[in-house]
Amino acid sequence: RGFLQRRLERTVGRSFQGRSSSMGGESLFFEYKCDFKRKPSRGEDALDDIILCSAWCPREQKKPLLVIGASDGALTLFRDEGEKIDKEISRSVPPTCVGWGPAPHNFLATGWHDGAVSLWDEKSGMLREDTAVHRESICQLKWDSSGNRLVSADSKGTVGVWKADARGRLVNQCSIQKGQSAVTHVAYRTNDTRSVAARGGEEAPAFYFAGEDGIIYLGCEDKTKVIEVAKMEGPDASISGTAVLEYYHEKDQIVGINDHLFMMVIAGPDDTGQSQVLYRAKLSARALDNDADRMLALWVNTGLLLTSSAERMLRFWKISEEENFILRVEDNTVPPDDKIQAVAYSEHRRILAAGTSKGYVLFWFQGNTQDADSAAEDWQPLLHATIKLDAAIVDLKWAHMSGMLSATTDNSCYVLVEHELQRKVRDGVALVQMNNYELGVLHAHRVRDDKGVPVVDEDEEWTNFWDKEEPRNVMKVSTTIPITGCDTTSSHIVVWSGRKAEVFKIDALAGRFEAVSCFETNAVSIAIGSETKKDEAIYLYMACEGRVEVANLSGSVIRTMTLGEADGSPTHVDIHGTHLVVGTTKGVMQKWDVARNPPVVKITRKFEDRGKQLGQITCVRMSSDGMRFGMLSKRANSAGAFTIPDTNIFVYDVEMDQFLNYDCGPHHFPVSLYWDCEDSTLIGAEVHRSFEAKSTDDNEVELKINRLEVVTCFATPEGLEPQHRFAISDEGQSLVGLHVPSLFVCSQDANQATQVRAKVMRDFVGMERVDAETRKALLQFSYNLTLGNMDEAYKAVKLIKNTSVWQNMAHMCVKTGRLDVAEVCLSNMEDANGARAVREARKEPEIEARIAMVALQLGLIEDAEALYKKCKRFDLLNQMYQATGQWERAIEIADKRDRIHLKATQYNWGKHLEGQRDFNGARNCYRESGVQKVEVPRMLYEVGDIAGLESYCQSSGDKDLHKWLAQFYEANGKMEQAETHYEQAEDYQSMVRLKCFKGQYKEAETIATVHQNPPAAYFLASQYEAQDKPKEAIRMYSEAGRYNHAVRLARANGFDKEILSLALQASPRVMIESARYLEDKQMFEQAVTLYQKGGQSSKALEICFEAKLFDSLRSIADDLGEGTDPALLAKVGDFFVSHSQFDKAVQLFITCKQLKQAMDMCERNKVIMTEQMAEKITDQLPEKEGEGGVFRTDMLKRIADLCVSQQNYHLATKKYTQAGMKDKAMDALLKSGDTEKIIFFAGVLRSKEIYVRAANYLQTLNWHTEGEIMKKIIEFYTKARAYQQLAMFYDACSQVEIDEYRDYEKALGALKESKKFMQKAEKPSTDLDRRIEMVETFVHAKSLVRKDNEEFQKMCFQLLDQPKVDAAVQVGDVFALLIEFYYSEQHYEQAYQMIEKMRQRRIVLGPYLDQTMCDTIYRHMGINFAADEDAVDEDIANMSDEG
Repeated sequence: RGFLQRRLERTVGRSFQGRSSSMGGESLFFEYKCDFKRKPSRGEDALDDIILCSAWCPREQKKPLLVIGASDGALTLFRDEGEKIDKEISRSVPPTCVGWGPAPHNFLATGWHDGAVSLWDEKSGMLREDTAVHRESICQLKWDSSGNRLVSADSKGTVGVWKADARGRLVNQCSIQKGQSAVTHVAYRTNDTRSVAARGGEEAPAFYFAGEDGIIYLGCEDKTKVIEVAKMEGPDASISGTAVLEYYHEKDQIVGINDHLFMMVIAGPDDTGQSQVLYRAKLSARALDNDADRMLALWVNTGLLLTSSAERMLRFWKISEEENFILRVEDNTVPPDDKIQAVAYSEHRRILAAGTSKGYVLFWFQGNTQDADSAAEDWQPLLHATIKLDAAIVDLKWAHMSGMLSATTDNSCYVLVEHELQRKVRDGVALVQMNNYELGVLHAHRVRDDKGVPVVDEDEEWTNFWDKEEPRNVMKVSTTIPITGCDTTSSHIVVWSGRKAEVFKIDALAGRFEAVSCFETNAVSIAIGSETKKDEAIYLYMACEGRVEVANLSGSVIRTMTLGEADGSPTHVDIHGTHLVVGTTKGVMQKWDVARNPPVVKITRKFEDRGKQLGQITCVRMSSDGMRFGMLSKRANSAGAFTIPDTNIFVYDVEMDQFLNYDCGPHHFPVSLYWDCEDSTLIGAEVHRSFEAKSTDDNEVELKINRLEVVTCFATPEGLEPQHRFAISDEGQSLVGLHVPSLFVCSQDANQATQVRAKVMRDFVGMERVDAETRKALLQFSYNLTLGNMDEAYKAVKLIKNTSVWQNMAHMCVKTGRLDVAEVCLSNMEDANGARAVREARKEPEIEARIAMVALQLGLIEDAEALYKKCKRFDLLNQMYQATGQWERAIEIADKRDRIHLKATQYNWGKHLEGQRDFNGARNCYRESGVQKVEVPRMLYEVGDIAGLESYCQSSGDKDLHKWLAQFYEANGKMEQAETHYEQAEDYQSMVRLKCFKGQYKEAETIATVHQNPPAAYFLASQYEAQDKPKEAIRMYSEAGRYNHAVRLARANGFDKEILSLALQASPRVMIESARYLEDKQMFEQAVTLYQKGGQSSKALEICFEAKLFDSLRSIADDLGEGTDPALLAKVGDFFVSHSQFDKAVQLFITCKQLKQAMDMCERNKVIMTEQMAEKITDQLPEKEGEGGVFRTDMLKRIADLCVSQQNYHLATKKYTQAGMKDKAMDALLKSGDTEKIIFFAGVLRSKEIYVRAANYLQTLNWHTEGEIMKKIIEFYTKARAYQQLAMFYDACSQVEIDEYRDYEKALGALKESKKFMQKAEKPSTDLDRRIEMVETFVHAKSLVRKDNEEFQKMCFQLLDQPKVDAAVQVGDVFALLIEFYYSEQHYEQAYQMIEKMRQRRIVLGPYLDQTMCDTIYRHMGINFAADEDAVDEDIANMSDEG
């Protein structure tokens, strides 16, 4: 309690900082604890009061107002810094919920524990309440967007609708009671598409409400029109309370989640009250274990719903796309077991806040402004912004259109106010805000001599600061007020908070800061300046409401500079010398001359272009000569509110009366702006990028969050031109200001100490110590270079004689990409090599590649590397790495980006290592480059390392290397070693050659045979032939596959018996030559075989007839073709016919295209027509469209007729179809009985007659048990428009339903269909009408059995009395229906009489009556029941009656 009491006594607490890309660099959150100032009489019990509710007032023009309701019954009002307002609202019971109405009235509605609903007017201070509608605790209060209606709901299910008038009085419009469960959620239907009448009137907005019973209702002022929309149930249809109810405005849908985590998306009801559940799913979230856990939900974008269920993550649901993603807590300072239990999202700031059970407040920034494309990567965690409060966070709320967040615990509330960290460089003083009560100060003024050359400082730390860019720690200035802004001159510093200001004097020599004054002021911006041009701190210029106050350093106002009402209220001021610029709330900028007394307005200019406002000004900076104003702004969102940071830097040029701008690019937001301290054309800005996609070497994409860049621009007559843009790589660095030649950046070291670093600007690297005249010339050179004005750029520096300056300028040209300027610089440097490099560089197509070559000549290796990568000239980058000895990097880049040169790079590296006598390394490189078979032996041989060469061959196992070494040994007469290495190289030909050389022919033959090596066998065969060993030679020629040589030797040596087997494996030429040889030798059978295999079948046939080789003739006939002599073919055909081999003859005729003879023979001799034969004939027939069309049709018909006679129906169908005879094709197919093909064929032909025939065939099948066949019958009759046949089929269907299934309802439907199609066929349907009438009567009678039994009996007896009733209804079914009715009513006598009547009509009882029922009826009548075995079937009986 003592600790809490001390906390209550403090109004201002800790601060925390984090990087926020919303608008301004580093952001600082001030934490203000709301001081309730409870009465001392209450003592320590006051500390036990629990905060029950809170809300921010959405005031448009005024500062935010926070109301907090506590368990002591008091409503307390607070300002933005937690300061309590004297007005207090209190009752004897605690408030349960509060809600501010929209502007302009901003009425405060409060629900109380006793059921009272009150309305408080801030202007009058009056509290009006109503206790008539509710008797129980209020659970919900919800204003509509217009402020005309208020909906209240209590814990017993009562919902009240109220109207508030302009005087702050509540008028109840209606009261709705739905059940007795608490109503916990209300959501207005703001995009109601129903008619005015359906939604209850024009001024009465409809609203959804739901509660603990899980039922969602849609209500309005007319309680008779309240409808139930949906019921959210748990597992097994159990009751599940409502956890979330959110209205999706753009789609007019309601999203509900119940306590069991089932989500429903429901389309809003239409005029008829019908609604549709579009989506229902079980959420994969943590179950709510206890009452303390709550399901939280809110809209963060269009269609993007955020939910939290007491987890360490947030879940996002894309409602329209049915997709989701999660956002995890990434801050390591948050304990692992902590969980989120409060969330809030600021659309204005695009910042999401989450509060945890252990008191942490976490923040995320949404970088993507496109609502529909939001993903997890778009939410940037602000890790440094995390804050730790002293208790669990139970509620978070953002103030309307501001950066204020209320964080509520059980018994305290904090207001977190976002501020931008202040940084500035002016008059040689650098200011860096460290936290809310401390400033860091550094004297950034460099002493120069009379010529402007920097003086070498005796202090080594300062020398390193200026020359080596080493950081220096800042001096701390502690303030008594929270810092929201600061300004400085060389002698004084001023800070302000919005309520107070404090002035300090700088003692530069002593390094001290003396507090001069501290005074109250509500100024939102202050500039410290003077009336002279020496900037001696004399006056303070303070932007207050509607005016700028001029005060001395003590805070005493000397004069007031009033702005007109049309100009707005000042929000930003900046001063240089006697020039003061003022920016206002209405986008007006004024330039004042403060040297005059009173000050005079020189310029008034609106921040607009062609009458259109450019945005809302967020920052104004004036150049050193007062002739240009730099500005940052916010642009309007889709609703017209200025909430989105603009990507542009604006500069207003006074002389040209024109706005200049530079667009930093998509997702790039300038957050701070600084002019050079002396030059009036150079301006710099710090730019943040929320997300950056960066391609890595592995073609992957990585996201770099919150990339910080610095951009410097020249304000020129042509516009705002970028001079340099670069990224600040070090984490936590920020731009402080610029003063040529330095940029000042601040950061923190490892000990969190704030430091400032002087970073030399790109265009002045190496020229930090030049004199003022040279520095001015270089600045002018950079200015004209940026404009592309080479003549003026050269004029600016042509008088400079310093070679090092020209060299540095050449370096600068490399960095700026100006090749033409680099040539001028190199000529002034008298660098012939560099000039030649410029000329050679012009050959390259890419400008970056040309500049990179110049950079190499200047020794700028890193710049050349970056340029080659930028233009993707990895081949040149590879060459650069090789030339600079960076072999590992050369191999890496070749492997990943320049693979075409990879082996060449590895080879070059090997040559380099060989020159360095690193033979092992060279050997590896040669191996990787694929030249090891040549280069490694060469290298080892040249150095005389024969042992190493042999060892390398042995270890590598490379066959080519073994062969090379074997040849080396053979050349030196070492046959044994040569033979060994030939064997390891698997060079069997060389092994055989060595064996033959040594006369070891058997071993040689073994080698050639075992290894089946044709070259070795051929070599050995040639050796045998040379030694006149023909048999051995023939054998080895055969082993080598050289059969022509084997045949040659066999013929030369008279080995006639072996010629056939050898020639058959040789080429056709050798076969024919051998056949002629054998023919001459009278070996006709072998000759025929070779002639046939050699392709001369005609010659083979001639020999067959001459030598009467009939067996050979039959085998040759299969190979005959159309090129065969017709006479010879006829002779062969006659041969087959004479021997009754008709199939062979037919095949021969088909092959020779004698189709008519082939068909004649088939028909005459009943040759089976195969599909292969039919297709061969078809392929040879003329085209249908040509002159031979008739012949083609006739032949196809003959084939089909033959197939039908041979019962080959499928082939017949195919040929009839090809002949265009569809009817005959269907006839053949119907004969086949292939149902599947019949259906398919009918669908393909699409002919009316075919459809009818197919349907007729299908009716012959068991269609009443196979539904697909029935569908096809109906489909075919319908497509053929055969309505009479279709009607008859439906008639048959009805009879089947009656006879087999006794289903008169289906039978009636079939009869009606039959009648419909009979009418379409224009056929009489009198008989059908009578049957339909009787079936309808019977069906109706069956339906009246339990409803009207008298009418039922009457209708049944009428049916029995009608003549020919059995044509429509089975008489036995009518009797059975009556008997079953009488049996169920226990009217056994009447049932008995009906059974007897059935017997009289000779109707078999078994199919209609249950045996047990009959026994029971007869037993009650005292009669023994006997089955009627001799009775005839009912149908037969009916037929006899008719006869």
